[in-house]
Amino acid sequence: MKLLDILLENTIEYRVKFTTIIDRDVSQGSASYKNLDDAKKFFDGLKRDPEVYRAELEKVLGTDSSRDMAGASFMGGTEGIERYSNPATKGKDQGGKDIKDLTPAEFDMRLFANSRLGTMGKRGFTSKDGTYKYLEEAKLKKQAAVEFMKTKQ
Repeated sequence: MKLLDILLENTIEYRVKFTTIIDRDVSQGSASYKNLDDAKKFFDGLKRDPEVYRAELEKVLGTDSSRDMAGASFMGGTEGIERYSNPATKGKDQGGKDIKDLTPAEFDMRLFANSRLGTMGKRGFTSKDGTYKYLEEAKLKKQAAVEFMKTKQ
């Protein structure tokens, strides 16, 4: 067995995770591939899509006894291969566009990138399909606070 085969035998799959923003609607998704070339092809396609906010290509690893340390077994994990962020999220000083040169969709991405968790909903961002959990959590917390205030009256 070649050394490369030994190193690759605990690779379970290659996963591409991505976030899109379309008309201030934020969605997350992922796709899994057995072959790195197929995963890389999909990842490169996402990088060309102007609606993709960010994407990440990672290797999913299974158990590996050669990584055991101090009596603890390595149970698997992920290893990042490549990351992508839409250029619209970068300011002029970071090599991006000036804010006045952004299209409305690019402006939404910049606004989203610069928003703190919990304030995105106030700025008009939604997750209609519920895949972007941080927007949903903020909405649930707000609903819980409103219900709590109603019970106090």
